[in-house]
Amino acid sequence: MARFRYYHLALLLLIIYLAGLSVLSYPRIDQIFPVDDTYIHLVYAQNLARGMGFSFNEGEPSIGTSSPLWVFLISLFYRLNLDVYAALIVLSFLIFLGCGLLIALLTRELISNMFPSENKTISFLPLCCAALYLFNGNIHWYLFSGMETLLFHFLSLASIYLYSRQGFTMRTGLVLGLLLLTRVSEAPLIAAIGIVDFLRKKKDYAGYGGILLVYLPYLLFSYHLTGSLLPTTAQGKTLTLVDGQFRPLRMISFLFACLRYFFLYNPQILLLLIFVAIFFGWRLLMALKGRKEVNISERVEEHYLFWVIVFWGVFHLGIYTVTFRAMTHHLRYVSGIYPVIILLSGFCWSQWTLRRKGMEKALPILFMTAVLLLTVVNIGFWKEVYYGNV
Repeated sequence: MARFRYYHLALLLLIIYLAGLSVLSYPRIDQIFPVDDTYIHLVYAQNLARGMGFSFNEGEPSIGTSSPLWVFLISLFYRLNLDVYAALIVLSFLIFLGCGLLIALLTRELISNMFPSENKTISFLPLCCAALYLFNGNIHWYLFSGMETLLFHFLSLASIYLYSRQGFTMRTGLVLGLLLLTRVSEAPLIAAIGIVDFLRKKKDYAGYGGILLVYLPYLLFSYHLTGSLLPTTAQGKTLTLVDGQFRPLRMISFLFACLRYFFLYNPQILLLLIFVAIFFGWRLLMALKGRKEVNISERVEEHYLFWVIVFWGVFHLGIYTVTFRAMTHHLRYVSGIYPVIILLSGFCWSQWTLRRKGMEKALPILFMTAVLLLTVVNIGFWKEVYYGNV
């Protein structure tokens, strides 16, 4: 496995530095976050730090938060008598940088077996994909929201990276368990890894043990406290604010609403999605014309990391489309689709480069450069959006 060289690392650090500058220039208002959910978590964290356990109202134990890990982390700030607003921003910023690094590492893992280590594509593409994430204004909004969104991005990407390096080991399972403590709705990533392991005919079950080791105590605690294994917040929202019933027409409407949101707020993601759809549509057409017999296990084994990301993206968006069609908080709930689209666009770019010569190889480079410029320009728009929200 080829590693980043010193000048690649220097370029990545430069990208991180410039992204950091763009983030620091956001028009924040001290102690004010743009969503009410943040303050719910803050109350739970404050009560937990004061020794009152999980409770929103004093003396009334409850689990009105779907992210107990985030509450626990915030409670540490209260215990240490820190400025919680500043501490949350710093923590989110560090997680944000970690996500960018993981995007670069995963992109490199995705394409490293296609090119020799000295190939320019394997050097440039991970940096480009990291920049597409780090300069995305919508991601910056999540950073300053005070919510667990970036933590779930980080733990999801870290789980996939560990799986790519070690398989479904105990360590991978432990990180997935933390992911469930951050968002129980991210169980689809476990399903994605499990399906790919099954198709690869792997028999790594230690990961499931790691998940249970981390998450089972919380399930038992939740059942003891509320009589329900899972947090009651999702039930409450599906019964009040969100239509959680199986309605095919509304599911289709929700998906079109997401596309419209990309067009208005995140056009660079929409362009990457179109690029990915066109590329895989073309590959599927060529495969149907060839009508070659396909060994599923061999094909999945060849690009197993790619299939984990595909299944994660489909399951992640699918579970919200079917059960929790929420457009609120700038697609905070389905935002896992952003790193998925960025990683898949990097994979498509590398596949195109392998099959083209001359000027045709430059087309994706020009396209990705244009998308990156649009991403940077769009930061100004998101600054206005954030200021309006707070």
